[in-house]
Amino acid sequence: MGNKIQSGAPNSSVKEIKEIKPENPEFENVLKEVRQELIVEGYSAKTLKMYMLYSREVMYYINKPLNSIGKQDIVGYLAHKKERGAQILLLG
Repeated sequence: MGNKIQSGAPNSSVKEIKEIKPENPEFENVLKEVRQELIVEGYSAKTLKMYMLYSREVMYYINKPLNSIGKQDIVGYLAHKKERGAQILLLG
């Protein structure tokens, strides 16, 4: 299991505990490249933020080398999200 840290306002009586996963250099390099490409293409800051959030989430959920991720991995991720009440919107 990953490390746990507490965050919150110093005087807050309620502290949130978040699990921190170690960064994967392969994922982070790809995310950096994708972010740069999206910036050059002129995507809005809001779109950029959401694309990066979901891309990071998918990569870390599947947690396999990127060149070995297949259709079933993506389907498994989408099923996981749907089971937890997320709306799945697919284009195309």
